[in-house]
Amino acid sequence: MVANLPAESQGDYNCDMETTPTTNMVPSSLSAAPLASREHIVVTPGVCSGKPRVDGTRITVANIVVWFERQGLSADEIVSGWPSLTLADVHAALAYYHDHREAIEARMEADERFVEELMKSQSLNVPLAQQAKETP
Repeated sequence: MVANLPAESQGDYNCDMETTPTTNMVPSSLSAAPLASREHIVVTPGVCSGKPRVDGTRITVANIVVWFERQGLSADEIVSGWPSLTLADVHAALAYYHDHREAIEARMEADERFVEELMKSQSLNVPLAQQAKETP
C-alpha cells in the first residue's frame, strides 16, 4: 500500500511499514550529488574461466579473498596495491565470498590441486633456488 505523501518527502526515509516511497531513499540533502551505481561482482562465461570477478577487471573474488584472508592485507592495502579497485569493490567481493563460500573454496582447492598436479607432471616441484644450484 502506497501512502499519499507530499512530493518533497517521498524520497526521505520512512519507517512506516505500510508506506512505500516511490522514489529512491536518498535524503534531499544528498540528492544533488550524482549516484554512481554499478554491479561490483560479475560472472562472465569465458572470462577468468567463468569465476566471479570485479566488474571491469580480471581480478577474481578468490584473488581478493587470498589477499585479505591468507596474506592479511586490509581492504585499504588491497586498493593501494590495485588502483583499479575501489573499497566498495573489495567489500562487495568479500560479501560475495561469504554468500558463496563453499563453492568458491571448492574451486580454489580444485585450482590448487591442478597446479600441484601440473608441477608434478612437469617436474617443477623442485624449488627454483635448488634448480639454480644444480645447473652448471
